[in-house]
Amino acid sequence: MRTIFLGLIVLLGACATSPATPDPTIIAVERMYWGNPTSSWSVSSAGEGRYVEGDQNTTFAVSPAAFDQIRDIFRPYENRDFACHRLIADGPYGDVVWSARDGSEQRRTRFDAGCVTGDAADLFDRLDRAETIVVELRNSAREASR
Repeated sequence: MRTIFLGLIVLLGACATSPATPDPTIIAVERMYWGNPTSSWSVSSAGEGRYVEGDQNTTFAVSPAAFDQIRDIFRPYENRDFACHRLIADGPYGDVVWSARDGSEQRRTRFDAGCVTGDAADLFDRLDRAETIVVELRNSAREASR
């Protein structure tokens, strides 16, 4: 009994001293279809954004407020898995990726358009909301460069 008690104390101490995952400084969305990239975008807390679609590669500025807004949209998925039951096999899919400043991946959440249950509607709504913000930033940068 004493050994079990001491073991529990050691485990609790290890949990208390384990470092927390740092806040992400890069959020990216990668979209694929049949194994091929269709589009991707990323925003960073350092104020940089990138949107790639086909042969178009656009960089743009990201305000701290825009980064925070996008992070808040995806925040519920930073530390939990996406629950889904895939019913439609032939659809686009991809990942939301949270990374540290050095580019090391902290978290990845896979999404799939064939998912129609669980958290699917919520995650797809969040993807659409974030993409709307990113596309507006991208389009503003394109207009400014003309």
